[in-house]
Amino acid sequence: MIIEPGSWTAGEVLSELSIRGVATQDLRVESRASTLQFRAVDTAVLVAVIGAVGSTLTALVAGLLQMSTTRTGQRISIELASGSKIDVPADVAPDELERIIASLSEVPSRIILP
Repeated sequence: MIIEPGSWTAGEVLSELSIRGVATQDLRVESRASTLQFRAVDTAVLVAVIGAVGSTLTALVAGLLQMSTTRTGQRISIELASGSKIDVPADVAPDELERIIASLSEVPSRIILP
C-alpha cells in the first residue's frame, strides 16, 4: 500500500489495515521523512532568468555579427604618387596584395592600413 507523504499518520495506517482485515500483529509501520526535498521555482524568477539569458545571447550574436561586418568593411588604401587611390579589402591575402602593388604602373607613395 502506497501512501502519499503527510496524508496519514502511522496510527491511521494501522487502523485502516485492521479495518480491511489485514493481520497487524506482525506488521510494522514506519513514518520516514524523505531526504530529498524539492522546492518549486517561482515563475517570476524563472521568467526573469530566461529573459536575461535571451538578452545575453542576443547581444552576443549581434556583437559577433557587428565584428564580422566591420572586418569585411575595412579597406586598405594604396595612394600613388600621381594622387590616384586604390582601395582593396582588408582581408586580402598578403601575396595577392603584393601582386596588386607589383601590377601598378607607378610606385605607391603610401599604403594606409585599417
